[in-house]
Amino acid sequence: MEARSGEAEPGHGLSAVGASGTAPERATAAPAADGPAPLFQRLLGERALAALPARVQRIHRADRSRDYAGQAQVTRGTTRFSRLCGRLLRLPPDVLHPLSVRIVPGATGERWTRRFGPHRLASALSARGGCLVERIGPVALAFRLAVREGTLQWALERVRVAGVPVPCALLDVNAREYVHAGRYRFEVTVRLPRGALLIAYAGWLDVD
Repeated sequence: MEARSGEAEPGHGLSAVGASGTAPERATAAPAADGPAPLFQRLLGERALAALPARVQRIHRADRSRDYAGQAQVTRGTTRFSRLCGRLLRLPPDVLHPLSVRIVPGATGERWTRRFGPHRLASALSARGGCLVERIGPVALAFRLAVREGTLQWALERVRVAGVPVPCALLDVNAREYVHAGRYRFEVTVRLPRGALLIAYAGWLDVD
């Protein structure tokens, strides 16, 4: 990935200043004075959130419902166990999908509804113990958020299934958000024990 439109692209040792020597775009929106700060701002803090490219900030600063459209390439695992887990979790098939994402803030967090073509994947996001907790059906994933070189990284810290703790060694989840060529992008990879792929998806959303 490369730095474009004044925004630094992560992963190649670039700092907050792009290859052209210009500082990346910064969003200036602030939460309403009479309401709680948005979920990601509470978890990251204003300084870390402000270090992200503007389009990533816009995804996470809004205090009202918003809709985005884009594309996502899905890759499913091919082992027998991966295929079984994929069917049980109703994961989308491994093709290039039109993607829509609806984010609805609430009193305790946010509700994300992703549609990979006709396939729906919904989750509830909240804050607990300094972590972002994402609940998908009976599975609760606790992530530690960090900002590094213009990238928002999600690092898995805890897993619970139906309220029962599960060793993180049984599930490896890596996710990141960044900007490339002026467009908001995301990458998510989920692996089972011994590195077997469960699902990976990557793509972009139009964020103005």
